[in-house]
Amino acid sequence: MWFIDLDSARLFRANLRHANVARGSLRQASLEGADLRHAIFKAANLTQANLLGANLRGANFTGANLTNAIMTGLVMDGVDFTRANLAGADLSRADLRNAGGLTAAQLKLAHTDSGTRMPEGMPAAMDPPSPPSQ
Repeated sequence: MWFIDLDSARLFRANLRHANVARGSLRQASLEGADLRHAIFKAANLTQANLLGANLRGANFTGANLTNAIMTGLVMDGVDFTRANLAGADLSRADLRNAGGLTAAQLKLAHTDSGTRMPEGMPAAMDPPSPPSQ
């Protein structure tokens, strides 16, 4: 499924388990409630995709564009976000404790809230910035 164009596709509750959608385009796709376990989205474009209620366990988003994607409340066990663009992605109430490849810089660009469960060692979503050193 390389270079597939699924822009604006309505994939409600779709079974894409183990699918290879690397480099595919899923801009504004509705993947609500979809089974995306162990799917490969390397370098895919998921700008403004709606992933509410999707099962992402073990999915690979290495280098994916998730700008403004809706990922509210999702459990990200085993999900790989290495070099993924999370600018504006809604990660409120998401459980990121077992996600991989995340950096503080990525999370700073995403929308998180006090319900977002961060990976160990990452600052809490609502922590105030550290005061400047003198």
